[in-house]
Amino acid sequence: MGLAPYRQGGNEMPFISNGFQLLESSYAKRINTMYNRTGSLFQQKTKSKWMADDSYSVTAFWYTHFNPVEAGYVKRMQDWEYSSYLDFCYARKTTLCNVELAKKMFGLSGIDFPNIIIGGMGDEVLVQIF
Repeated sequence: MGLAPYRQGGNEMPFISNGFQLLESSYAKRINTMYNRTGSLFQQKTKSKWMADDSYSVTAFWYTHFNPVEAGYVKRMQDWEYSSYLDFCYARKTTLCNVELAKKMFGLSGIDFPNIIIGGMGDEVLVQIF
């Protein structure tokens, strides 16, 4: 089911995208009811992009984790408490991530994440991400 196409109106999307859309919609309705409000909870609509190319998936992975540094919120990836980066470094006791599966899917199994923390990311990697 997960990635099978789903039709809604004139749009076709992976079934999982529709699931996220339903989740966000349900969440917004619940919050709006609780606080007697209407409208969107978020500034802009969530976008999804099909990542058929493995290199784009890896770039998106690093972008997601490095973005708080690039935005100036923190100096190092591991300082952003809302990131799963610490999970990949095995620096947290509990995690929502299936780290081993993600490493396997993105081809990151051989990467020494704690070492990247110490040494930082090379400029050649950052140029590809941003």
